[in-house]
Amino acid sequence: MSILKIDSKLPISGEDIKYEHLVHLFDKNKLREVNVLHLNNTEISSIPKSIGLFKHLTELYLSNNQLTSIPTEIIRIPNLEKLYIDNNKLESIPSEIGTMTHLKELVINNNLLKEIPSEFGQLYKLEKLILNNNNIKEIPSEFGELTKLRILNFSNNNITSVPSTFGQLLNLEELNFEKNSIKNIPSEFGEMIKLKVLILGYNNIELIPSELGQLINLKKISLNDNELITLPCEIETCENLHEIDIVRNKLINLPRHILDLPKLNRLYISSNELDIVEKTFKGLSKKVFICALDL
Repeated sequence: MSILKIDSKLPISGEDIKYEHLVHLFDKNKLREVNVLHLNNTEISSIPKSIGLFKHLTELYLSNNQLTSIPTEIIRIPNLEKLYIDNNKLESIPSEIGTMTHLKELVINNNLLKEIPSEFGQLYKLEKLILNNNNIKEIPSEFGELTKLRILNFSNNNITSVPSTFGQLLNLEELNFEKNSIKNIPSEFGEMIKLKVLILGYNNIELIPSELGQLINLKKISLNDNELITLPCEIETCENLHEIDIVRNKLINLPRHILDLPKLNRLYISSNELDIVEKTFKGLSKKVFICALDL
């Protein structure tokens, strides 16, 4: 595998990386054989069109720059599997991204995105998608077609609802919707049977569907800072749960046998409306770290 790394700490001709330097580099035929190209931390605001000639490129890293769009030439690179373009100034994603059917990892967090094209659903090989810290308001229903997805991060956006098609993400293992404005969780979440980590803190969620009890592989669930009054008793069937965070809700009681979960070792319950915590955990004989203090 041929790797080329260029960043602001690797000057050319005694100067920082500039657009004209990239043009000069990309015009060298030998460099067009590279498989992995790093252009992180260069402060570039545009990419030379000749990057489209890097036909053997499988990984492209453009983090921490000043890019405002994804060039068409990048989209046309035929075998690109990993594209990292986080910490830029992207305002939109072109619909043509749906043609990048070899993509396995796409990282676009910390940009200025407001919308996601429905063509995302055509990225059928995608396994990792990171979109946190943008201004996204809506998720296309076509996301349900990303059936190979394992890691998905939508935290810190402006999302108000999640499409029911998420139930089709049968290979999803980590899902993060922290710090949005979500009120309802689709019952179809219970169909994501490989899910291990579910982060839903800092939303406006009032009710957790009983179908979440079907998530038998779930190890961690964060529901802190919501509007929950109760938890479904079906959560007691998630026998692989190690950690539950329900801090700062409006809970008045807990499922009766929640502490019987065999692998549970951390339960965060402070800042709720539980009347008598001591009574709730009377007779506790197993080791569980319980944070029940209002600090």
